Amino acid sequence: MWLFDLFKRRKLDNTELSKQFINYLNKVDKEYMRAYSIKSTKQLQIYVSRDCTVKLANSIFSISSRYFGSDKLRHTTWTKVQENSEIVKILKDVVFEKVRIGGSMSIEVADNYKEYWLIDMSNKEQPIVLDISKI
Repeated sequence: MWLFDLFKRRKLDNTELSKQFINYLNKVDKEYMRAYSIKSTKQLQIYVSRDCTVKLANSIFSISSRYFGSDKLRHTTWTKVQENSEIVKILKDVVFEKVRIGGSMSIEVADNYKEYWLIDMSNKEQPIVLDISKI
């Protein structure tokens, strides 16, 4: 009987995101990483709020830079953490594969990291990222 309860709970889980929304998040994330590499927030402004753009620009133009690793070695998962009316809090979890450099030795391409993304869903066709914060 516990097995039925397990599937029942799984069905009621509200942390999953639609494929369409995950594709949108991946698109924004790609522009986010691109903004760091080309040192410009111009294309990113379409997807993020003005306050978030200013915050990211300060980070992008600071002395320290970020390395996001290769696409084929980076695995990103998105999880809905919290939802209040039209604001959704998403956890972005990035894990990098290790690269084998010989025999049994392997190294990490980059450090795994997590971020919270706060997203305004009032316009379903064009959600806006209000904040991106590292954990």
